[in-house]
Amino acid sequence: MLKRISLIIGVIAVCLPDTAFASPVYQVTDLGVLPGGVSSTATSVDSTGEVVGYTTFADNSTQAFYWTQSGGMVAVGGVNSKAFGVNNGNVVGVSGNKPFRWTQVSGTVLLDTNNGQANGVNASGEVVGSRNLTASNHRALTWDSSNTLSNPFLVLNLTGVAINDLGHFVGVSGGTAGYYYDGVNPRQSLGLFLPTSLSNTNFAGGSVSQIAAFENISTSTITTIGTLPGDTISNALGIDPLGTLIVGLSQGQGGFLYDISSSSLSSLTSLLDPSDSGWSILTGNAIANAPISSSAMIAGQGGFGGVQHAVLLTVPETSSILLVFISLLTFVGLCVRRFQGKVVE
Repeated sequence: MLKRISLIIGVIAVCLPDTAFASPVYQVTDLGVLPGGVSSTATSVDSTGEVVGYTTFADNSTQAFYWTQSGGMVAVGGVNSKAFGVNNGNVVGVSGNKPFRWTQVSGTVLLDTNNGQANGVNASGEVVGSRNLTASNHRALTWDSSNTLSNPFLVLNLTGVAINDLGHFVGVSGGTAGYYYDGVNPRQSLGLFLPTSLSNTNFAGGSVSQIAAFENISTSTITTIGTLPGDTISNALGIDPLGTLIVGLSQGQGGFLYDISSSSLSSLTSLLDPSDSGWSILTGNAIANAPISSSAMIAGQGGFGGVQHAVLLTVPETSSILLVFISLLTFVGLCVRRFQGKVVE
């Protein structure tokens, strides 16, 4: 009986296409542009597939957008706005040089009378960003879910760039050094590491000396990611909440995906489904864990036929199920072989 099970598993494995054992391939969803726009980019995506970003018009003005699979692209934020973060229906960004939050219930609400911007939002609705005091001085701060201001650092020239679901956030000091804050203890310097994103496991994506890198903040360990072949400058722009995958930009080759567990760096364009040939992924700006753990959703900008549009990259559902099925078969096969060994003993 055990031999028969092993044979069946072996036959299934042989019959599966070779691509089933390769890295997941991604399909491109073109999010388009708002009416009258000439280009667009997606800056953030959450685990439910909500995407935000902005459309650029011929006069270089911008308009923030919120996109869902069911509702398509909707304008938010007012005139000359950009959206930088989304989570559970909360959209944050900058509108007319002022930080804003948008929800379907409240619409656009300015978070501060001072100039500044909101850069990230977590699952609880906490927002991180900055307030401009003068033309050359600004302070990092956060707003809670009711838009109440908190944590205004007294140190000047700090910007908060990303916040995780624990309420911890990272930012940049003077544009030349990074920092981390857990909301309780003194601000922790990250040195020359410049963070752009933060996972719930306190891994931060960013760069050191214009090269993409990530830092395990708990151990103060920085790991260089590098660039795609032929490039000399790169930046890690987004990290998934679990702290396992990173996306970013390698200047020249375009968007990349980096797997922390395997230390593998891949061009996002090379990971596209053959049906999307003609697309090139110019940058990967954000990444979220899909409901099926074997896949992820990536927001960024893609180029096709001379246009540059906001895109969402996803692993087709059938491919995700196949990957889970393959993992299950592998596990069963290992169990069978282990049991056979015990019987022989």
